[in-house]
Amino acid sequence: MSAPIAKLRIAVQTETSLLRLRSRQAFRALALLAIACVFVLLAVTVLNEAAFDALSRPLGPILAGVIVGAVDLCCAALLMHIALAEPEESEEERLAEKLREITYTSLNEDLDAARDEVRAFVQDVRQIQKTVGDVTSGIRGATGLAMDLLGILKSHPAGHQSSAPSQAPPEQS
Repeated sequence: MSAPIAKLRIAVQTETSLLRLRSRQAFRALALLAIACVFVLLAVTVLNEAAFDALSRPLGPILAGVIVGAVDLCCAALLMHIALAEPEESEEERLAEKLREITYTSLNEDLDAARDEVRAFVQDVRQIQKTVGDVTSGIRGATGLAMDLLGILKSHPAGHQSSAPSQAPPEQS
């Protein structure tokens, strides 16, 4: 297995561990909120009625209702505050965060190296294209020169004499 694939596998396992941890924390918070809601409902019904009855005799019904309502709101607010409080980061979570950071840093380094290799490859291909272009230009130039020479040679064949006036061979007597 290649190093980048192993690093990706570690990254997936790290993210899965973090997801499990955070799911447990969210479930705990939701459970506390549900309990707080149940407590609020119970308080509104049973405790409110009993407290109201107990306080309404000496204080009167209006003051008894205010006191019972204030106590109910304080209890609900306290439970919601506890449920929504940020939990302290566990050692397991710190380790998973550190492993995530190391893995992503290493993957980024691998990607940068791969990007550099691709850039070098593209540069090599461009250099090869330039060289091939130069060679084909040279071949075209040489071919053109050869064609010009052939044209000159065809107009002046080797077996024919030049166009200068010919002289007759001397006569023998």
